Amino acid sequence: MSRPRTPRSPRATQKLVIRAFEPSDAEALARMMQQPSVIAGTCRTPLESVATNAARFLADDPLRRSLVATLDERVVGHLALHLHKPGRCRHAASLGMMVDENHQGRGVGSALLDEAIALAERWLHVLRLELEVHVDNTRALRLYGSRGFSIEGVARAHTLRDGMLIDAFRMARLGAALPYPRLTAEEAASRTPPALPRTPQPPRRPKGGTGGGWGTRGGQA
Repeated sequence: MSRPRTPRSPRATQKLVIRAFEPSDAEALARMMQQPSVIAGTCRTPLESVATNAARFLADDPLRRSLVATLDERVVGHLALHLHKPGRCRHAASLGMMVDENHQGRGVGSALLDEAIALAERWLHVLRLELEVHVDNTRALRLYGSRGFSIEGVARAHTLRDGMLIDAFRMARLGAALPYPRLTAEEAASRTPPALPRTPQPPRRPKGGTGGGWGTRGGQA
């Protein structure tokens, strides 16, 4: 399924489309991953080969959903939605996004994020969306904040970028209506800590070789 959108651009004739990733997109995305602004905003490193990065996109992962943004059929953005493995955290997913440096600030990231939120919450029963973003990525922080993501913590010295360690914010968005009761951190902090259970002691060995045959020679008479 693809959806046409109108980008925030003077060239109103351009058509922005959000669709599923196709194998033919891999090379364009691999080249995008080596753009300086993309490297700065992600955990990628310079001098990675196109073949290696393309292989990452082509690798089969049943827990990953990949969305692509195209502008007049040219790939200009990508968002990966990573579902958690089945289990107690199956209701959560994480996401990562990149936008071509020549098309940033024109609504590409907004369109990708809106489509990912709709897919996650309306179709995949995701109740919690998580992400990490560098503390100096103000454009991304504004976008995520406008879509209901809030800062939950700081990952200190998270990423090494050109000789400098960069902190990252950990952000999350919760679904509007959670189907289960929730214990919040504030509620837990207000409660009296429960008493720790006593450590069971091993049985004491009887002295003198009496009492049920423990330590006797030759067993019972």
